[in-house]
Amino acid sequence: ADRAELTAGTAALRAELDALARDLASPADARLLALLPDVEIFPKAVAWALADDTFYSPKEIAFAKHLLAEGRERAAHLRAKNAPWLQARGLIVRGYRSKLDGSVQPYGLVINLDVDPSVPTPLMVWLLGRGEKRTELAFIAEREAGPPQLTPKATMTLVPYGRFCNATKFAGEVDVMEALAAVRAHYAIDPLRIAVAGFSMGGGSTWHLAPHYPSLWCAASPGAGFAETPLFTKANAPGKEVRPAWEQLLWRHYEATGISQNLFNVPTLAYAGEIDGQKEASDLMAAAFAKEGLKLERFIGPDTAHKYHDATKAELTTRFEALIAKGRDAVPSEIRFSTYTLRYPESSWVRIEGLEKHWERADVRASRAQGPSVIIETKNVSELQVMASSGRITIDGQELHDTDT
Repeated sequence: ADRAELTAGTAALRAELDALARDLASPADARLLALLPDVEIFPKAVAWALADDTFYSPKEIAFAKHLLAEGRERAAHLRAKNAPWLQARGLIVRGYRSKLDGSVQPYGLVINLDVDPSVPTPLMVWLLGRGEKRTELAFIAEREAGPPQLTPKATMTLVPYGRFCNATKFAGEVDVMEALAAVRAHYAIDPLRIAVAGFSMGGGSTWHLAPHYPSLWCAASPGAGFAETPLFTKANAPGKEVRPAWEQLLWRHYEATGISQNLFNVPTLAYAGEIDGQKEASDLMAAAFAKEGLKLERFIGPDTAHKYHDATKAELTTRFEALIAKGRDAVPSEIRFSTYTLRYPESSWVRIEGLEKHWERADVRASRAQGPSVIIETKNVSELQVMASSGRITIDGQELHDTDT
């Protein structure tokens, strides 16, 4: 009976949305038509749970009925040519249409009363921990149930879905960036005060996204998680088959340990419980930082396993809030950047356009500290784009002029 009710309700809501899309097709209604994904996320979540038999508890059946009611309410508002959820505060669920495959994807927002979304506002991207039953239905239920573990004051929070449980890799990474773009399109987000954080698998996601997109973040706070492949997965443990060389090279696609210097301009607050096995990630990153002449700022929860220690979390949050309030430098005077692949080519005003050897580390150190001069040192770089003001540019000891390429 529940399946029949949900199937009929999903089909009816889908038909209403198809009719809405036709009725809002005129240029005058383009703004309203663009909000259709904010409604489509509800019937999609229910339809996929029905199709895949991924109702994991009776309460999810009840929640599916709630989602269809919520979808009907939003559809009625759009038909009346208004969208009150755009001015809503608290816990909000919205959606966007992905350029990757045309699908509708959900995301969550937390807009507390201390946030004024009409002016440039700080934003924290919170990356979720592991949840192998986190269907889109379950994700929306979580987002309507409460905020994430870390919510800095005076800061809007974005919680991407991440296309299920993949530590924001591949399509999951695309989801984070597309959700972020959707929020920036609808709200006045301060581009110099966007931070990233997460715990457990979300900590691993933060260790991935923070150094690979260093010019995006004003601060990062990975909690527990993982930062590399062989030790975390025990791939090279005794008795295991030796992984082929090409596979070990491809691990460099996402690992943070080899590119830790990218966090030179991204203040990073690493958290781990003292007795948490995933403390290994921040131990390894602390060593990687030291190798680059940097020091990782760490917060350790005393006698704590795989969770936040309350007092330590409060201390970390205060520090995180201060970094978000300060923001990042739009044009840093010094850049340190490494990459193994042109999939991740840039930091601020420097972009690597060619590598001498792919999957080997390429380095750029660039400084604007000496007046109008830009001094750059590179390794394993064959082509470089420098988005700097006019002046002398010296690359690897060679001074370039306007006619040089």
